[in-house]
Amino acid sequence: MKKALLFVGIVLATGLSFGQLSADIAPYTSIHDHLNYDRDLSHVSLPGLDMDKINAEDTDGKNGHLYMVSRFLPVNTSTETGGTWMDVPGGKLWRLKISSTGAQALSITYDDFFIPEGAIMHVYNQDRSQVIGAFTSANNKEHRKFHTGIVGGSTSIIEYFEPDGVSEPGVISVENAAHYYRGVEDFTEGFADERGSDPCQVDVRCPEGDDWEPQIDATVRIIVVAGGGSGYCSGTVMNNTNVDCKPYVLTAFHCGDASSSSDFNQYIFYFRRQRANCGSGVVESTASMTGCTRRSHSNDGGGNTGSDYLLVELNNSIPLGYQAYYAGWNKSTTAAESGVSTHHPSGDVKKISTYTSNLINSGWGVANTHWRVYWSATVTNHGVTEGGSSGSPIWDQNGYHVGQLTGGGSFCTQTNSPDYYGKMSYNWNSNNNPTGGHLSGWLDPTNAMTGDTFDGTYPPCQNTVEETVLTFKTKLYPNPTNGVFTVEMMETLNNLRLEVYNAVGMKITTINMANQYVTNIDLSAYADGMYYVRFVAGDVVKTEAIQLMK
Repeated sequence: MKKALLFVGIVLATGLSFGQLSADIAPYTSIHDHLNYDRDLSHVSLPGLDMDKINAEDTDGKNGHLYMVSRFLPVNTSTETGGTWMDVPGGKLWRLKISSTGAQALSITYDDFFIPEGAIMHVYNQDRSQVIGAFTSANNKEHRKFHTGIVGGSTSIIEYFEPDGVSEPGVISVENAAHYYRGVEDFTEGFADERGSDPCQVDVRCPEGDDWEPQIDATVRIIVVAGGGSGYCSGTVMNNTNVDCKPYVLTAFHCGDASSSSDFNQYIFYFRRQRANCGSGVVESTASMTGCTRRSHSNDGGGNTGSDYLLVELNNSIPLGYQAYYAGWNKSTTAAESGVSTHHPSGDVKKISTYTSNLINSGWGVANTHWRVYWSATVTNHGVTEGGSSGSPIWDQNGYHVGQLTGGGSFCTQTNSPDYYGKMSYNWNSNNNPTGGHLSGWLDPTNAMTGDTFDGTYPPCQNTVEETVLTFKTKLYPNPTNGVFTVEMMETLNNLRLEVYNAVGMKITTINMANQYVTNIDLSAYADGMYYVRFVAGDVVKTEAIQLMK
């Protein structure tokens, strides 16, 4: 989620420790903008990339390959060996400017990262039109690796403020700058007019997504670190039979088969990365988390001898404010009759592709490991898949996860060609010698399954009664809002309440809307950013995003 800046001083966050999550604290130099903080600013200028060489190396990511979008350029500078320190009121400031010729965007990896309590770090582009952070001691990990997310443009500035009296000094050791050469259209200004994927793709906020809200909320975009750079895949937040909100994400093995254990600690997962409207509007969320641990995979060469699955566990719990849905699954060998896939083609905002005929028993390397699917034209267009869609879920007509994408031949120019999804039924216990054991041991750790399906859930996961998604139409407008916005129901409910959450999952207000069609909510006292309105009527829920821009 996009973090708002506080304008009247530095206010520490509330002890949250959710990976890439950041506190609503402005950069020190934004608060004390009278200082001449640009004097003698240390600058690491990187030479850019040999795009002829990269174009020869890269694939379209469609056939069991990772869709690469960046290459790492070594920086190897730290708070101890480089950058610019200056004494400032209340402490000291360290800044480092990094640029790479021709980069569409940059992200930064760290091989040693420690921020003491009270200190803050930000990363922003040259004109500060994009600021991420503040990163605080809540972002520290035992392995001391970190990866800050994508910032548009060819230049990024790291700013670290350390107050007087810290218990021990911070360490920020910059290992690499990831030079992005594609797949970052949604991190640039004028995003509503930009398109990263091909023109036939269908936004999840189009009518095709109306009946698939939980499945949309389960789908994430993954920055995969591997092979001297990073690439995109899609994945799914998965429920397990303990219903304990354990942050499992299921994707394709070929996405991460070249990643080391250290690389997994620098994966970034983006939630609710989708347009606010069908074909237009701002990105609903920049919510992300850094780092995961590999738990189980098919050990099959990326589908050559199996179903091409990879299960990871995020290094921290998923915040409530991210509104993630923990997906249910169907491990039956019976083919689904119809359904959709939700995915991030070419790393674009979330899209939806629809099928209206039975999945077909097939294989990728050997027989019976995969479902073959043919996509259907819909009211908006004819969604397919692209590089970056790998690992994305295919859902059956009842909303269960039944497989993850390995690849295929569908394109906007070849909408009648099929794609192939590794079967959930094969993931379950059929792969030969899977690393970490079969998927069943992770999603059903106590052998509680008595049938082929297990339901998904929204948090709080400790509730064993499944929450039903509110199917009534709702409207929030204007969106974005400058303070006051209207909530409109198409029907009334006699026990409806609204809960409003901020970007880090803290509830800021509850409103009784029983038997009402319309109410107004005033957020004008709060900082700019993304907020979430949760409609709750017993165990019936629905969540909508609203962006505050004053």
